Amino acid sequence: MRRVKLAMINALVRCNQKIRRPAVKQDNKAKQNKGKVSVEAPQDTCDLGHRRWKVQREGLTVGLDVGDKISHYCVLNEEAEVVERGKLKTTPAALQPWIEALPAGTRVVLETGTHSSWISRLMEQARQEVLVAQPRKMPQIYACKRKNDRRDAEKLARTGRLDPNSMGPIRHRSAEQQADLAVIQARDALVQVRTQLINTVRGLVKGTGERLMGCSGHALFAGTYGTFLSSAKTACLRPNTA
Repeated sequence: MRRVKLAMINALVRCNQKIRRPAVKQDNKAKQNKGKVSVEAPQDTCDLGHRRWKVQREGLTVGLDVGDKISHYCVLNEEAEVVERGKLKTTPAALQPWIEALPAGTRVVLETGTHSSWISRLMEQARQEVLVAQPRKMPQIYACKRKNDRRDAEKLARTGRLDPNSMGPIRHRSAEQQADLAVIQARDALVQVRTQLINTVRGLVKGTGERLMGCSGHALFAGTYGTFLSSAKTACLRPNTA
């Protein structure tokens, strides 16, 4: 019995050795090219969001916690003491006079969001130093249990003054680039909605035992589908394609 077991074990070992995959050869070419710059890669590209920010030792630092309707701000002096707090409406009419009243070169820190792009452009037009931070880079704000807008504004100001690079600063697109992107996004949304409506109409018709013939989306929404369906079913579908 013992010999039979040993024979079975030896057979399994030999079988495993036969089906074992060969060792993968190392790619020496990748090692040789390590550290070299590809010739095809453009040499003049740069990421504007990777600017190295310096610790601010002079001037004011403002933390702006932007809300959808109301934004809170906190102003620190050169000794990192709070000298002013307040809130403003999140509109260009309310923010622009306040921004222009700040001393030139004031560092204003805010987080990325819906309103951060146009607010940062207002800051740049007023020759202020604007720092747009990534929210996920600031656990001291999003992970805080005692969270409110006044404290968030102060934390933005203190971090932006003493450790700005830890906030992952980014730079928004220009107004022209954002307008072009908005057109692309709007068209994409329209195409998706149009496709969903077409699929919905075809599915409703199939549920009645009939089938729409192949036609363009314009013909479908123009109401010419009535030539392929009964009057009762056409009346049911008309509100969905009006």
